[in-house]
Amino acid sequence: PCMKFYYQYYDGIDKARVQSRWLEKSERYRKAKKGFQEMLKEGLFKEDQALKEEDYRLYREERMNKESHLICNKIAAARRRVQEFGPSDS
Repeated sequence: PCMKFYYQYYDGIDKARVQSRWLEKSERYRKAKKGFQEMLKEGLFKEDQALKEEDYRLYREERMNKESHLICNKIAAARRRVQEFGPSDS
């Protein structure tokens, strides 16, 4: 009977040790997974920011090109008008 008590006692201690190890590992795993998800989210956010900045830069360049094209068209139209109303040398 004493050995039975002895085995039960140490089996209980071993179970508690194993259980605490598993809890510790699962907690570490949970923290690692959460950290990984945060890293992914942060990385995607940074990538998203970079894409938004690139899109904004492209949009700005396109708008500036349109403006310069419009100005060139206005200058060309003004030159034509000046030529129409100016004295003809021919």
